[in-house]
Amino acid sequence: VAMSIAKLHGGELRVTSKQGQGSTFTVILPCDLNKTAALTLRAEDGTGATKSRAAKQVAAASARTAPVGGVAPPIGQRPLVLSVDDDDINQEVLEQSLASQCRIVRAMNGDEAFAYLDSGKEFPSYMLLDVMMPGMT
Repeated sequence: VAMSIAKLHGGELRVTSKQGQGSTFTVILPCDLNKTAALTLRAEDGTGATKSRAAKQVAAASARTAPVGGVAPPIGQRPLVLSVDDDDINQEVLEQSLASQCRIVRAMNGDEAFAYLDSGKEFPSYMLLDVMMPGMT
């Protein structure tokens, strides 16, 4: 399933495994922030303020750099991830995996995710979505 989703988005799934140590699965997806900005600005054909906010959000996301020497960036400089999943265990695993490099906002369903996005709070740099969530797929 994961490989099919990655391929649908022009990406790939890589697996490395060591006997007795476990396996690592890596999903690689293409991302062009300039293209994202253009699509966002076209989709939000509202006021100048809306366009300006979208442009600022994309510029801020593209300005972030990866940690140097394995040192986590200060909390305020970490990208914000909106995690949308109805399973508490999945949310906890994600948070434990990414908390040292990202700030995480949890939404337990699509309605909570839309409420966060509509709240005017900081727009997430990334959104991770459960594609099999009840009520919204």
